[in-house]
Amino acid sequence: MPLSDLSKPTRRAPCALAVGACHPTGHVGLGPALLALGALGVHPTAVVTAIRPLTALPGRLVRDQLERVRVVAPDAIAVADPGDDPAGLAEALADAPTGPPAPMVIAPNAVDRHRRPRFDPAHLVTLVRRLSPHAEAVVLDGDEAALLTGREAPDIRRMKDAAQRLGDFGARWVVVTGGRADGHAVDLVWDGRDITEFGSARVARSEQAGAGAVFAHLLVGWRARGRPFLDAVDRAKQGVGAALARATAIGRAERVDPLAEVLAASGLDLHPIEVPPDDAAG
Repeated sequence: MPLSDLSKPTRRAPCALAVGACHPTGHVGLGPALLALGALGVHPTAVVTAIRPLTALPGRLVRDQLERVRVVAPDAIAVADPGDDPAGLAEALADAPTGPPAPMVIAPNAVDRHRRPRFDPAHLVTLVRRLSPHAEAVVLDGDEAALLTGREAPDIRRMKDAAQRLGDFGARWVVVTGGRADGHAVDLVWDGRDITEFGSARVARSEQAGAGAVFAHLLVGWRARGRPFLDAVDRAKQGVGAALARATAIGRAERVDPLAEVLAASGLDLHPIEVPPDDAAG
């Protein structure tokens, strides 16, 4: 083989971009997002918009990061936290480089498990309105859907109504997660005409921090690997269920760990560090 051919690979690894906030504990935000992508063998890249709950980065720094990431041409993009300049971020992301645009999923990590907003709700509205026409999908839980539509979405009927209303913003698909029906967890997907339901047995740890980020980034990871959208949703739902079932204890809390299945299959102990009795009781 000529040496010149060695620099011309015929295949490559998939790559995805996660746009969002860092959290010092790693339980939410980019921490679980990057782990989810890595669990699927997708090379993770990141643009940091904020360090929550401390501060947001200036819009100039966010746009500079986006310019640097363009050189790797990600195969799919997830947008979670817009920082303090959602309009500028939407404009920068919509300004796609030459070539076919990567599938973009807006998956705002806007409300925590205690139903408290992680960032200004007005920024959520701006992000979804500005970026939806350029996005393949919007992924929201019931609380985030309620913020955008002004209607609570605690049951399946109202979730369906919320999904259809959010479709008016322009995304090809709308996913509303977190429905409850007869002990099942139900996620709804709206394609502009019909609703598809994805149900599974509800996991006892379904309120663990990081579940939403893991689901959204598993979805983006499968899209980066070329799976069709509905298949990617199904695989992501199965993946987050497995991660919830193997939640990992970190310090005094548990996190949803998308790598737990991989580590367990490798024979690695997920909890090799002994916790002193006083700490375990606390």
